[in-house]
Amino acid sequence: MALSILALTLVAATRAFAPWAARPPHRDLAAIQPAAAAVRAIGMVGLALFALTLVGATVTGSGASWACSSWPFCEGWTIWPGDLLGRVHMLHRLVALGVGVALIWLAVRLAAWPGIPRGIFRWMIAACVLYLIQIGLGAINLWMGFPALLNTLHLGLATAIWAAVVIAWVWALGEAQWAEPALQEAVRLRHLWEPYFTLTKPGIVALLLVTTAGAMLIAQGGLPPILTFIYTLLGGFLVSSGANAMNNVWDADLDQRMHRTARRPIPAGRIGRREAAVVALLFSALGLLLLWTFVNATAAGLALAGWIWYVGIYTMILKRWSPQNIVIGGAAGGFAPLVGWAAITGCVDPMALFPFALIFFWTPPHTWAFAILTERDYREAGIPMLPVVTGARPAALQALIYTGILAALGLAPFLMGAMGRLYLAGSLLLNAWLLGLALRLWRDPSKAHARRLYHASNAYLFMFFVMMAVDRLVRL
Repeated sequence: MALSILALTLVAATRAFAPWAARPPHRDLAAIQPAAAAVRAIGMVGLALFALTLVGATVTGSGASWACSSWPFCEGWTIWPGDLLGRVHMLHRLVALGVGVALIWLAVRLAAWPGIPRGIFRWMIAACVLYLIQIGLGAINLWMGFPALLNTLHLGLATAIWAAVVIAWVWALGEAQWAEPALQEAVRLRHLWEPYFTLTKPGIVALLLVTTAGAMLIAQGGLPPILTFIYTLLGGFLVSSGANAMNNVWDADLDQRMHRTARRPIPAGRIGRREAAVVALLFSALGLLLLWTFVNATAAGLALAGWIWYVGIYTMILKRWSPQNIVIGGAAGGFAPLVGWAAITGCVDPMALFPFALIFFWTPPHTWAFAILTERDYREAGIPMLPVVTGARPAALQALIYTGILAALGLAPFLMGAMGRLYLAGSLLLNAWLLGLALRLWRDPSKAHARRLYHASNAYLFMFFVMMAVDRLVRL
């Protein structure tokens, strides 16, 4: 909160000083682009620095400062200790290493970018110099047993680094927005951040988080521990966002050929492919570290397996070569509830396989309905989705078959005694609804029926997990 108040004060002060207003406004978008790119890059580094400060506060508040008595590794050459406090301590050092590399990389980029005011570059150089001093001070602090004076100096330097980055960011933002009125709409703050938001495919991430949270509630049989709940969802958000961003990076050439995806950030030129890959890897790595540190190794391992399945198996191999791409690749979505289940139980038991199987059999009718709806795009891009290879009616028949399997599978938890009568009633109603829509699509594989099945399948998955969680809570 203190850093947030400081940042807002610096924003107001820098905007009032307005060093960019000493010359005429920009008259073309090309002159604005370097500053806009600097806004995004400095902003990402600033967010990472803020996260580092939160992790540092966690180290102090949890008593993890003493968990490692050596530097730069923990207890000799250990990089990742077995105890929680040791992992929290080393997480701070690993994030600090990543932020340091990012700061140096950004300073080098700013030096090479044309049109970037020297003032912005100087503030980032100041942040880099202070950061190097901060790293040395952290080591000395550990060796001297964390005396109060050095602790205070450590915190003061962190605040000064944060202030330098905030001032550089506000200056870059003002530089980007210092334009004639006709150009100002193009450089509003939301337009500068929108590429990163879109890159993560927020709609897909939201649905994955619903299945993760639902699995946690089911496994707990009630409300899970709040910190476990928060860290699991935060780690899952970062890993799935990173996976989706990497999917955008790999498929940028395909997206450019499809009308539906041509306006995504990479093919539209709003963000570079290399920059997007760096964001994807950073999000994924940080999410895995959070799950491993604050949840458990099983949840982190399952999240990594889901990432590899989606990016490596589906995106890089199956999507371009097999009409069964979504059948095999759809298993990637099933890892989300497994992560939630493992976060509570520390393992994957037979009941945990039900939400995995549910998503596995739900994915083909959901995706094939969408593929029928956008069949022309997939055909022009050369992607062998089933409706492109076989036609709409055979694909609709396959969707109906998988929906039937999904409906039969829905009875299993009740027959096994894992769910109650509320679940049974809800399962029968939801599956009858989805099966009816799939049947209508098979009889008439039109785009209107495909659209109804596609949107209904999204609502179906959300309501199914909510229903399972409520059933476990009330136990009717």
